[in-house]
Amino acid sequence: MFPVGEAWLAARARDRSVPLYAFDGVHPSVEGSYLAALVMYATLYARTPVGLPARLRLRNGDFYEVSATAADVLQAAAAQVTAADRAQRSVPNVGGDQNPDVPCACAATSPAKNAELNTTRKVPVG
Repeated sequence: MFPVGEAWLAARARDRSVPLYAFDGVHPSVEGSYLAALVMYATLYARTPVGLPARLRLRNGDFYEVSATAADVLQAAAAQVTAADRAQRSVPNVGGDQNPDVPCACAATSPAKNAELNTTRKVPVG
C-alpha cells in the first residue's frame, strides 16, 4: 500500500549521505522514519509531500527534526515514487456529513437516510 521501500531506493539514488538507518543498521533513523511518513502522507492524501515541514512537534513536547537538506532529498524521493498514484487516486468523501451537498463515496451501497433498518433480533434469554 505504501511504497516506502521504493522511496528509500530513490532517496539513496539522490543522496547516499542521508542516513536512512539507525546505528544498528536495521531500524530506521529519524530520516528513514520521516521518509516513510512522507510516503504515507502522499499516498493517503493524494498530495505532494514537497514543502512539508522538516520539524515536527510531538505530543510530549519534544521535536522530531531532519536537516533542511535531508528534508529536500526525502521529500523529492517520496514525491517521485508516489506521483503516479497521486495522479490517479481519488480520496473518498469522508466528510460528507459536514457537507451534505457533496455525494458520499458509498452512496450506491448505503440505504436511504429515511430507511428503517431491521438488523436486530430478539433472542430469548434463560
